[in-house]
Amino acid sequence: MFGKNVRFVFLPILAVIGLCLIAVACQLPAENESDPFPIPSDAATPVTDSAPAEATLPPTLPPPPTLAISPTPTLSPTPFIIQNPSPACGQSLPLVIPDVETNYDWELPPIAEELVPERARPAIEYLYTNPNDVSVVVFQVDYEGIGYYHNADSPMPLASVNKIVTLVAWAKAVEAGEFDPNQIVSREELNRWYLPGSDLGAHRDALEEFEGQELTQDDVAWMMIRHSSNAAADYFHDLLGQARIEQTVQDLNLTSHTAPCTWMGKFLTLSTLPNAELDQLKGDPANYGLMISDRQDRYLQDPNFKRQGDISWSRGRQPSFRKEAEFTELFDTKGTALDYGRIMAQLIQDDIGSPATSKLVRSHLEWPIVEFPINQTRYNTVGYKNGTLPGVLTTLYYAEPFWADRPIVVALFYRNLPQSTYRRWRREFPHDALAHWLMSNPNGIHVMHVLRDSAEAK
Repeated sequence: MFGKNVRFVFLPILAVIGLCLIAVACQLPAENESDPFPIPSDAATPVTDSAPAEATLPPTLPPPPTLAISPTPTLSPTPFIIQNPSPACGQSLPLVIPDVETNYDWELPPIAEELVPERARPAIEYLYTNPNDVSVVVFQVDYEGIGYYHNADSPMPLASVNKIVTLVAWAKAVEAGEFDPNQIVSREELNRWYLPGSDLGAHRDALEEFEGQELTQDDVAWMMIRHSSNAAADYFHDLLGQARIEQTVQDLNLTSHTAPCTWMGKFLTLSTLPNAELDQLKGDPANYGLMISDRQDRYLQDPNFKRQGDISWSRGRQPSFRKEAEFTELFDTKGTALDYGRIMAQLIQDDIGSPATSKLVRSHLEWPIVEFPINQTRYNTVGYKNGTLPGVLTTLYYAEPFWADRPIVVALFYRNLPQSTYRRWRREFPHDALAHWLMSNPNGIHVMHVLRDSAEAK
């Protein structure tokens, strides 16, 4: 039920790891070599860290408001008639799928300072204390059999990582000649999809980058990936259509994946429905799919509804962290770390659609190698997308490190993060620090296996 606390299990600590770990530690680089490049954030530009030997960290984003929430205005149905209603979300894919629970009989192993950099250690500790709430996939292309996998096939909330599907769908439509990346997009049309107060300023920052310039479809795709603008994602969602977005999920062979829905529709459903009605949607996912489309259409067409929707996301009236986290856990688009890791592996090999399609997708994912020259000293290229929703942090990378003969892929999905942990991680980014260490350290995958073996040994 919405409003019910999530339970977290903390396991006892195992005894000290034996000499085998010490032997491994002697082969590893020093901690200041573990951060290969600046840690990008979902909707912010990283800045230089004060420590000269360390990589740069992103600035702190303002945390979601958690003040006492004023009564949320319930938008009652009015006689307003929607013109050309949008199709319901969930045309060919499910909207809700059951969780996969595994009984992990292990304990948190001691993590020697020589093994893992301090900034990454909380992400590993959470893996062992909350094993069902973490998915990890790390492998080198063509060496998948010796990668590290944890809950690789478990459906997890994706947050903005799912925008890669929208990007691929658009790139394939460009390849087919349906759209031109240089086609002009008016700000008025793009801003129709903006729900103020719901995105931590991502869309505002995206518009500022292109201030004074005409926008093209290619620019909007950049806004969707680089700045994680939900308005940009919904613009493409509407342009491509619900059926094609869901078909793209199937064409990419993404298993255990729920239907991607518009961000505007989801957030309006969250903010304008009382808790009791949200509870009822748990057992009626088809009605949830219709609700998303209805709320979105009303916001776009009915000025009165739009005014009330804006009020529901105004400061001091946003849904509480607990309500947003529970809604995200139940209704956010879900997929598996293994499937998204495979997408990244295909992209780095130009194997999504034609090579031209893959290169168009990659041109938007590889902004970290362009914006941070330090990356060019350690990598041939880096592709990146992450996601942030209350209680959920997701990170997805491909990279070509100079030390490796094949590209490496990392997918880290975390869910059910307590509010204090979530806020701290959005400041300190331990999950991204873990991803960076795994990509830059030739022994990273081996160390992950050693830690797991130690956790299982009793």
